[in-house]
Amino acid sequence: MKSKKIGLYIVLLGLFVFLYPQIKAVGRDIMMFSDIKNYGNSKLNNFEHINNIEKIIKSDKIINGNIIDVFSNNIKDKNETNLEDEHIGYVYIPKIGLTYKLYNKANLKKLEKGVAVLEGSSIPNDNEENRTIIAGHNMWQGTAIFRDIKDLKQGDKVYIHSLRSNYEYEVTDFKVIDQYDNESISVIKNTNILTLLTCVNDSKFDKRYIVNLKLTNVKIATMNSQNLEEDGKLFQGFEINPPKSLVDYIFDKNISSWQKMIRFQPYFFSIVTVVIIFFVFIKILRVKKLVQ
Repeated sequence: MKSKKIGLYIVLLGLFVFLYPQIKAVGRDIMMFSDIKNYGNSKLNNFEHINNIEKIIKSDKIINGNIIDVFSNNIKDKNETNLEDEHIGYVYIPKIGLTYKLYNKANLKKLEKGVAVLEGSSIPNDNEENRTIIAGHNMWQGTAIFRDIKDLKQGDKVYIHSLRSNYEYEVTDFKVIDQYDNESISVIKNTNILTLLTCVNDSKFDKRYIVNLKLTNVKIATMNSQNLEEDGKLFQGFEINPPKSLVDYIFDKNISSWQKMIRFQPYFFSIVTVVIIFFVFIKILRVKKLVQ
């Protein structure tokens, strides 16, 4: 009977270990919907706040070809100011139902909360010659934010709201590159490119899957005192509506049923695991009574 009791405790411990990343993923997901829903009241609708962040970004020297891979270099949290640590906008990918915070100067801490622009590349802009490289994790647990960018095909759209402006991009090509292949992610003459990047090759994570997109539309918000609220609306001018709740996500026709199933896996596993934990706990109480 004692061995049975120990066995149940081991099972209970294993269930809690399994439950933790699921709960973490659910919490992050709910927080993301909350952030989007409350975007209009965020600091990113404050003209002075945006100007302060822009000053910091402009002070960073961008060196073409000197891209710092956040995964290869294992870049952790640096001693940054509060402004440097704040998100600068959002990325929305309707095809895979993804909406996440966008940060500048990628490090592992920021990639736990969203996606981030790699150091050495620039934030989204409407310059004739530019390459913005945005990185996101590719994992099955916790932070699998860019796991599904492999499902993007030529012609699919990606939208970015970054500080004052809204950008629309269209997928042109995608491929796997070596982790040190900077040539494939360098600036191309007379071209404005967005590159989405994540690590692949599970055994070593020494490869990078990239999706390249061309800039097809841009709207620069005027951000004056008269129309600050209107111009600050997320993706205003592109006639898209990112899901702001779980209900919105479920009924979004732009998102496939398969993507919805993947998105709601942590919710399903969390509920099932909690139910199993409850019954195992009841079983432990019954075994205790028998021992007594």
